[in-house]
Amino acid sequence: MSVLTTNIDRNQSGTSLVETVVAFGILSAVVLVFLGGLITSLNGTLTAREQGIAESLARNELEYIKSVSYSATGYPVNDNLSLPEGWTLPEPLVEPVNAGLQKITVITEHNGVPVLSISTYKMSR
Repeated sequence: MSVLTTNIDRNQSGTSLVETVVAFGILSAVVLVFLGGLITSLNGTLTAREQGIAESLARNELEYIKSVSYSATGYPVNDNLSLPEGWTLPEPLVEPVNAGLQKITVITEHNGVPVLSISTYKMSR
């Protein structure tokens, strides 16, 4: 009968608990840094999207105001403009600069919070 012998180096054993905990800690730190970067990227994308929608709505409203006749009392909000859910366009602010010249400011709001304000001038012709 032959005896099965194994050549084991007694100085080298499996991974110790300390090595495992250190490796897990390093892996956890790498994952947390990666997730932090991912969250920051997502927040930037959402902010850019919100700014893009706000600019588009404000510019459409300004083009509408430019297309209607000069009014000394103010301009209504474009009823034909379909607003995405949660977005509002308050009535444009009209400030007389001098006779026949107005500064018109359009503000876009998302969920009641102002996001963007764009101003232009309109002249009586």
